[in-house]
Amino acid sequence: MATLRIEFETDNAAFADDYPAQVNRLLASAGGHIMTAYHLGYREASYSLLDSNGNTVGKVTVSE
Repeated sequence: MATLRIEFETDNAAFADDYPAQVNRLLASAGGHIMTAYHLGYREASYSLLDSNGNTVGKVTVSE
């Protein structure tokens, strides 16, 4: 069984203007990374999540 972990910090300027939109964008990005890992057959993968300002705010990790 695989484990999926998505985590990100929401205490920076990118979240101040439109928190829900920023969260939605990060979750969509995480979904894209998960699909990439699945289609490439990765059993373990980790990707950085970037806010709309280009700052790393978290990561998505797939592990077995």
